[in-house]
Amino acid sequence: MASDTHMTEALSAMLQKGETLMYPIFGTVTQGEIQLFAYFAFTETHFLIAYLTSGDRITGTERI
Repeated sequence: MASDTHMTEALSAMLQKGETLMYPIFGTVTQGEIQLFAYFAFTETHFLIAYLTSGDRITGTERI
């Protein structure tokens, strides 16, 4: 299971200058029949997603 420290570090690495990490949570994303683990958080202007393997390695990120 992912740790809070790992989640905070992964999401903080996605921040741009002046942004604040808000409301980080761990969850899943379902794409068709595929289910992926992910970290989610907001900044003042973006929604952040960091996708994980089952071993907690970051496999991709999105800033929406």
